[in-house]
Amino acid sequence: MNQNKKIQSHGFTLFELLVVISIIGVITALAVVSYSQAQIRARDSRRQQDLKSWQKALEQYYAQYGTYLLAGCDPGDTYLVGDAPLDPKTGASYEGTDSCTATGYCLCGELDVAGSGNSSDNACSYGAGDFFCVSSLQ
Repeated sequence: MNQNKKIQSHGFTLFELLVVISIIGVITALAVVSYSQAQIRARDSRRQQDLKSWQKALEQYYAQYGTYLLAGCDPGDTYLVGDAPLDPKTGASYEGTDSCTATGYCLCGELDVAGSGNSSDNACSYGAGDFFCVSSLQ
């Protein structure tokens, strides 16, 4: 038997295992952050879509009756499918829904991403923070 022959090992060293585990940890951390950012953007997009559809329903109601609604800006199932939309994160009503009168309204939803709202709109703004607001078009 040849004594100069190296013994071959079949396995990984501790260092190799630590490197692989570290790489998997970094990739997992990046995936979690990316996923949470996607959820935040999706909620903000949903808020904007909800408020725009609510605005369209109220404008259709105004076009037919010549007035906006007084009872919480709820145009009912005829103009807005289902009940008035709720915030996707909290499940609560959107901000400013009490500012609906016969001559106008201002509906706002607070966004998760700073700087993506229209809170500088003087015609319709709601408190401090970053809000997306819609108001009467008439």
